[in-house]
Amino acid sequence: MVTVSAQADSVGHLKADVRRHGIAADITLPLTAGRVTVLFGPSGAGKSTVLRTIAGLAHTEGGRVEWSSGLDQTPEVWDDGRRRRWHPRTRRVGLLFQDHALFPHMSVTANVGYGLIGVSGDERSRRVHEALLATQADSLAQRSRADSLSGGEAQRVALARALAPSPRLLLLDEPLSALDAPTRRRLGSELRDILVSLQMPTVLVTHDRAEALSMGDDAIILIDGRVRQHGRAAEVFDRPADADVAGVVGVETALPAIVQQSQHGLAVVQLGRHLLTGVPDRDCRVGQSVIVCIRSEDVSLEVGGPRSGTSLRNHLDAKVMSVRDEGALVRVELDVGVPLASTITRTAAGELGLVPGLPVTAVVKSTSVHLIVR
Repeated sequence: MVTVSAQADSVGHLKADVRRHGIAADITLPLTAGRVTVLFGPSGAGKSTVLRTIAGLAHTEGGRVEWSSGLDQTPEVWDDGRRRRWHPRTRRVGLLFQDHALFPHMSVTANVGYGLIGVSGDERSRRVHEALLATQADSLAQRSRADSLSGGEAQRVALARALAPSPRLLLLDEPLSALDAPTRRRLGSELRDILVSLQMPTVLVTHDRAEALSMGDDAIILIDGRVRQHGRAAEVFDRPADADVAGVVGVETALPAIVQQSQHGLAVVQLGRHLLTGVPDRDCRVGQSVIVCIRSEDVSLEVGGPRSGTSLRNHLDAKVMSVRDEGALVRVELDVGVPLASTITRTAAGELGLVPGLPVTAVVKSTSVHLIVR
């Protein structure tokens, strides 16, 4: 059972025990106004299936999905895993697909109002206007065809359509994946601002680490259909629970080591030919096995001979194995007795004159070395 801690302004409680096609994801999620929970994992982990099951577009097999508006309220059983299944519309859940799924031949207002069943014309117009206004897409109201919209415009209109029926929960399935990289970066920040301003609890599916960190308050890590870690987004990505999670959240270095010393909340481990100081995730003892987790962006480089490490910084003599441009950044593969990666700016790489075979010193703060006690 996975629980993300609730805030004082919790507006609902969602329990989703999703069992379907090899997926066994059991989630308990207090939902907070304006707070975004990211469902993160690699492709094929089951993220979209979990989201679709919550929305009612797929069914759990032997599991259970329920919603309660308060701790003292009788839960609404949306899916009992057998025969009891609420229609998606009765769940009052808004769903934004990754391809936006707009009707290309219909106008913007017709698309936004498509889900408004059984409301008067005036009420329909009001809701459409308010939804477009909330998503900063009111200037698009006069467009006669949705296929005239850009990718970013289509995303706003699709979000407005999800909001028009006044849902109590918003589900976003890879909302930025259909956009080009520059548009994704620009709209990601704007989308986060819109979600917070709406004061609506949101669950967002993504496999993009930068997107998860920039948009999510909380994170649930899904691997092979199982929930492996949960918590505040920054903590989950900075301090993975095990080597599998470390690989998924983008920790480039995750290597086994043995504890040599342990005191004052720090531990010294043997990593290759070096002694390395780091922060264990719990109490450990001499001789215990750990996984050393280091992000490449936490490894800085200096040209010159190795220095002696301190409790605050680790200085490792290294040799450059490869240098690869990654846009504005450069990824440097190092040999410190074991493989180690560093990501630095192109300017810094040029100033250091990095080439394969060059001896350098890799510097890592001990607080940036996360030790998973095995």
